[in-house]
Amino acid sequence: MTEAETRYRDMEKLALSLIVASRKLRPYFQSHPIVVLTNQPLRQVLQKPELAERLTKWAMEISEFDIQFRPRTSVKGQAVADFIAEHSNPDVFSLSTERVCRWEMFVDGSSNRHGSGAEIIIITPDGILTQTALRFDFRATNNVAEYEALVTGLQIVLSMGAEHVTVYSDSQLVVNQVNQDYQARDPEMIRYLKEVKSLMSKFIRCELIRISRDHNSQADALAKLASTSDMKLPRTITVFRLSTLSLPEDHPINVLIPDPVGESWMTPIMDDLRHGTLPEDKITA
Repeated sequence: MTEAETRYRDMEKLALSLIVASRKLRPYFQSHPIVVLTNQPLRQVLQKPELAERLTKWAMEISEFDIQFRPRTSVKGQAVADFIAEHSNPDVFSLSTERVCRWEMFVDGSSNRHGSGAEIIIITPDGILTQTALRFDFRATNNVAEYEALVTGLQIVLSMGAEHVTVYSDSQLVVNQVNQDYQARDPEMIRYLKEVKSLMSKFIRCELIRISRDHNSQADALAKLASTSDMKLPRTITVFRLSTLSLPEDHPINVLIPDPVGESWMTPIMDDLRHGTLPEDKITA
């Protein structure tokens, strides 16, 4: 690596290693499907290069190849699971296996006068810690920032192959709405809640637990740093910018049409919109 490349963020170094391999082994990349085993969200980074620097040209360069990203299974975790299967009571085997393969995630969002952001800390079953900071290019309340952290975090661990996830958050509103202790009434909160439920249903087991801010202090501090756009974060933290909300854009726009009293110039237009009825006069139609 060059001196400049040694200063790349960790995710950029991973992407660079794939680029170097594709250049040196170009005939093989062109002739065969390539499977990349990684527990990092490399596919998401390359599919959304606008969220990180120096990745746009790399994403275009490898787009010609048939590259698949798959989670790297834990050899150590599997060995422990096999040992437990052979020497434990079958009735408790499933619980033991789940404990070995359990992922943990801490999420927190923050909004202040400088901006808004979020922090996601993921701990794999092997104890590998990944930190991701989000900076929002849109105005967001604290509740929106908390939901954005949760939605993005679930998307990341899902892409990393997690099946059993425990998520920790210090947001009283988000945790209680997801766990159905609170009822969501705000339309935006309802949309976020629906998206979170949809993502959680894709795991074998996914639970959301509320913790105190003291126990979530690291994620809280990093979220506040991420919300301040003019501050530099440590290079060990991957930083993304989100230009829009993470909610799907398949929600129709409700258009309210006034209902005039009696006949007016709007009556033919209303009949056409409601019933598809055009005036008999061709010129008027």
